[in-house]
Amino acid sequence: MTSNLGSDSFKKYMKPLGFGSKTLADVKQIKRDVIKAAEDRFSPEFRNRIDEIVVFSPLTQDEVKLIAELYIGIIKRQVKRQGKELVVSESAIVYLSRRDSVPHTVHGFSSARLTRS
Repeated sequence: MTSNLGSDSFKKYMKPLGFGSKTLADVKQIKRDVIKAAEDRFSPEFRNRIDEIVVFSPLTQDEVKLIAELYIGIIKRQVKRQGKELVVSESAIVYLSRRDSVPHTVHGFSSARLTRS
């Protein structure tokens, strides 16, 4: 099971771009916040069935860009099979990765897969 419970906790500990990273104390506090959110949301009976809570850090801008490039590669191959060519500029990839770097805590899925034109 995956969930975005407590994902808003990351916002409190985000450092300005280029100014350090989360400390071990920050990571431990984020995990406490996520566990607290799970306690508030789920009944004790349900929580007792959970073996472990794993907290993943948000993706970096470079990681989001790499994912965008991978998806574009898949689309290019699909389009090529239809005898067409898709050309995507570097600036378009950067735009897509920046647009998708905003956390999506409401629906729990990536907007990169939903962006269609």
